[in-house]
Amino acid sequence: MSAHAFDTLAFANRLQAVGVDRALSEALADALGAQFAHLATRDDLRTFATVLDLDKLATKDDLCNFATKDDLRNFATKDDLRNFATKDDLRNFATKDDLCNFATKDDLRNFATKDDLRDLEHRLTIRLGTMLIVAIGALAALVRIGV
Repeated sequence: MSAHAFDTLAFANRLQAVGVDRALSEALADALGAQFAHLATRDDLRTFATVLDLDKLATKDDLCNFATKDDLRNFATKDDLRNFATKDDLRNFATKDDLCNFATKDDLRNFATKDDLRDLEHRLTIRLGTMLIVAIGALAALVRIGV
């Protein structure tokens, strides 16, 4: 609160002009001057909230829908979350877009397995062996006939 200028002498003189005793008018002026020290100025009141400001605040009814401390006891704390991965930790992992270019299980069903390739290898070995036997037999026949 700020100090106020109150002219106690002028007030006492006005009281005396209307017929109030001098001692009484001076006592009233002093008492009124002392009370003015406790009053607020317009500048003092500007720092306080207005009715419009108070209308923007939440009421008890507004706060009833919020969680209480008891409601929050079962949630994880910062210490509980400390060992989980951060966004920076996950930056080096593949994203969904990265994985779109890879083959799916359905795509791979049409390819040969290791067992299929082994069977094919055995069949090709037998065919190659058969072809070599036939070629050697033909060469031996040509040598016999003298060509």
